[in-house]
Amino acid sequence: MRSWMACPDMATGAVEPTEDNLKSWAASGVTAVGMGSKLFPKDKLAAGDWAGIAALCADCLKWFRR
Repeated sequence: MRSWMACPDMATGAVEPTEDNLKSWAASGVTAVGMGSKLFPKDKLAAGDWAGIAALCADCLKWFRR
């Protein structure tokens, strides 16, 4: 049986869709982060800017993986 200490960590609070924030989380050792509304800015949703939302998502993945 595995110890709970061996389980990967996922941060879900204080996660921002910025390069500095995501690099900090990755450097801390978490294996994943969770974001909700911050990943889907109201102004982009209201404008139907799906390409902008997709670009932000792609950037977030790139920043976290580095």
